[in-house]
Amino acid sequence: MQFRHPDGVRLALTTGHVTHVGPDWTPLHELFHAEALAKGCECDQRTIRTRHAVVPRASDAAVRPLDESEAIRAALVTLSQRQQPGDLTADGMPDLKVVASLCGFRAKKEAVHAIWYDLVDANLGIDPDDESGR
Repeated sequence: MQFRHPDGVRLALTTGHVTHVGPDWTPLHELFHAEALAKGCECDQRTIRTRHAVVPRASDAAVRPLDESEAIRAALVTLSQRQQPGDLTADGMPDLKVVASLCGFRAKKEAVHAIWYDLVDANLGIDPDDESGR
């Protein structure tokens, strides 16, 4: 299709593509058609066919509610299994920045520590009701 604009107009897309339409008929790539019409360009055709946009559908995992405690638990299990330097702080607690990178969100310190204590207690056979072990 060809377009023209009596005063000339610059068409710029968010993709970085830029072109100019002047008073003479100028053939345009279909990327620019909607922008040309929005900027008041005249088209050489009466009927303009547009493509139907295909709306992507989110996967079921994307719309499932996040169970933060399970995500934190999985991150802590991964952290304890890989045993990389910097995963734990000087006092033996998990580094919150590392946990955040593993679980995908900034977890609350209290939640991380509570789950960490549960994992340690389960692995060491410590009674979780016994406060003297902490």
